[in-house]
Amino acid sequence: MKKQVSIILIGFILFQSCNVPVQKLGDVEYGRVMFEFNNLDKVLIASKEQNKPIFVDVYTSWCGWCRRLDNETYTNPTVIRYINKNFIPIKMDAEHGQGRTLVSKYGIHAYPRMLFLDSTGKVLNSITGFKDAPKLLQAAYKAMVVYIKPNNTSR
Repeated sequence: MKKQVSIILIGFILFQSCNVPVQKLGDVEYGRVMFEFNNLDKVLIASKEQNKPIFVDVYTSWCGWCRRLDNETYTNPTVIRYINKNFIPIKMDAEHGQGRTLVSKYGIHAYPRMLFLDSTGKVLNSITGFKDAPKLLQAAYKAMVVYIKPNNTSR
């Protein structure tokens, strides 16, 4: 029964995300997924205010798979619509600034690493390595189900 509800919920989320036009949501446009901030503290605040989970792409400048993710996955129209509508996306360089703190806090040792977080910084889902659009969307849907589930039980 839980599996059926999850499948229905994922289908509904996918259907809704396909009806949203692509638009710039923040101050940084990267590929076509709109990475809003480069400051995790601001993103955590925005997540609370907007009641949205956070999508974090942790990358390095030397990572070929990170560049492939930028060029192939983040330019997929379904990924663009779904991530921009349902998450606050952030891109963090693992070797500079707050990226180093993030790497230490979440024990990141391989790139690219994508984290799906709630507004407290709790990991909803995490994936490592290059992912094509269907695999990234699958991870995003799973994170959204985890994010929505606690909110539904409190009603």
